[in-house]
Amino acid sequence: MNYDVIVIGNTPVGRYAALTAAFWEARVALVTQDISFAAQGDWFYHFSLTQLTAIAQKWNNVQPIASPPLERYQQWGQQVIAVMEQEQAFVKLAAQGIDVIEGKGEFCRLPQQAFIVNDESLKAPAYLIATETSPIFPEVANLSEAGCLTLTDLRQKHRLETLPNNLTIIGESPEAISLAQNLAKLEKNITLSLPNSHLFAKEDEEIAYLLQAQLEGDGINLLTASALSDIRKTENGKWLQLGNHTMETEELIIVPEKTPNVEGLNLEGVKVDYTHEGLAVNRKLQTTNQNIYGCGGVIGGYPFFNLARYEAQIVLKNALFYPRHKVDYRTIPYLISIHPPLARVGLTERQAKRRYGNKVVVFKDYFKDNSLSIIQGELSGLLKLIVHQNGKIIGATGIGNNVGELVNIIAIALAKNWKMKQLKSVSFVSPSVSDLLTNIVQKWDFYYYQTHPLLRKLRKQYFLFRRNPMQE
Repeated sequence: MNYDVIVIGNTPVGRYAALTAAFWEARVALVTQDISFAAQGDWFYHFSLTQLTAIAQKWNNVQPIASPPLERYQQWGQQVIAVMEQEQAFVKLAAQGIDVIEGKGEFCRLPQQAFIVNDESLKAPAYLIATETSPIFPEVANLSEAGCLTLTDLRQKHRLETLPNNLTIIGESPEAISLAQNLAKLEKNITLSLPNSHLFAKEDEEIAYLLQAQLEGDGINLLTASALSDIRKTENGKWLQLGNHTMETEELIIVPEKTPNVEGLNLEGVKVDYTHEGLAVNRKLQTTNQNIYGCGGVIGGYPFFNLARYEAQIVLKNALFYPRHKVDYRTIPYLISIHPPLARVGLTERQAKRRYGNKVVVFKDYFKDNSLSIIQGELSGLLKLIVHQNGKIIGATGIGNNVGELVNIIAIALAKNWKMKQLKSVSFVSPSVSDLLTNIVQKWDFYYYQTHPLLRKLRKQYFLFRRNPMQE
């Protein structure tokens, strides 16, 4: 059966790509690859838990009350999952003209370009691989014998309320950090073990260290450079060797790293190169087989839906029309859903200085000085705006409540190639977190004035001229 594009993988980005192609009047097939709602369910559950614990803590700051029973959190998370699962029913895709093919298939070996599923040959000029990722658990002796919990385990009925008080979490992903914060707010004693020396090595170091300080302020025992190397089951729980640390814990939760799942696709047969980090793609998101594309988690990087959605749009433009569009991540913002959230767009300070040297100027403003943040009791946070000395905006990184809104504004500025004078012309409502941008614009004005002596001289002469007639 012939199609304009065949999307492989029932993931959020796979579904988005199929719906977008159908909206563009293309004939589309979505092969599920037996991907269920389970992985998405984990994310929805823990994001719901994050929202609920934040609301409960804020209310408790206003009027201390007994915390809601843990089963209430569990029930709410399960209800969210049930609603979202209904929203993503296959019948809704079929209603948009998409052929949903349930099953797991593979590519037919070249020179026959086709995808075989349920003994049926599906053909198209272009194929999009949008499959899920698989967990990579640490290779530690006795781990299977001693046992551990995962994110999927935690959303099982009654699991949350039966957790012991002393817990150790291993992982450095946003999900691991968010889980540690949530359980700490639910009055659990949490140790968070990080394999690396600090959080989020790709992000701004100052922002990352602020986050680490926030975690410690939340009462979380943070162990850096402490990968799991040994585990033993004990009478009261588990004994762990974490880097140079040894400790006992009642229960261990592992939030593992992930690798793209391309197993069984027969990529070797269609000459598609890949590693454990993901498919090898060019800037057009073509694999080493130019008729096969990849997007989302299968090509590596942060698993954020807005990034994957942007990639899917590039793929469809190239796959369905002329392949000339290239990805440019510099203008695509993303937000890491922890507390407080971390967001970025464009280059970090270190990246900018590597590219532009001493021509980079960094402006900062703190949430603790923002009136709305003070009113809301959300004082932790910092916004950094990275600017070239000629006024060109290079990037922004921030951590704090509603920081995503600020980064979205800078993303628009980057997409429009604005300089600081264009940002200066925008007036923001006040009080709001946008006051941080207003303050940064004022700091830019001061910097610009101080670094342009001719402008200072002309202004002085102008006001001297104005004052002289008055004195006469």
